[in-house]
Amino acid sequence: SSVTVFPGVVEENHTATANQTVFTTSQSFVSGNYIQVFKNGSKLRKTDFTTTPGNTVTLDNACTVGDELDIVIFL
Repeated sequence: SSVTVFPGVVEENHTATANQTVFTTSQSFVSGNYIQVFKNGSKLRKTDFTTTPGNTVTLDNACTVGDELDIVIFL
């Protein structure tokens, strides 16, 4: 689901499937946007994931079933 936290900031919540690494956001972004990723409430370092301009976030390490991923996009 996607929630606008305040103008210019969108937070999306995803529930992972087994071994999932790729997450697609409903909010598009460009390479200049700052993005934060939280897995089960813990903020991931920028070195733990990559982003592809458009709407894709790829984690370096696979999730387990039910992991909660929050992606915060600063537009």
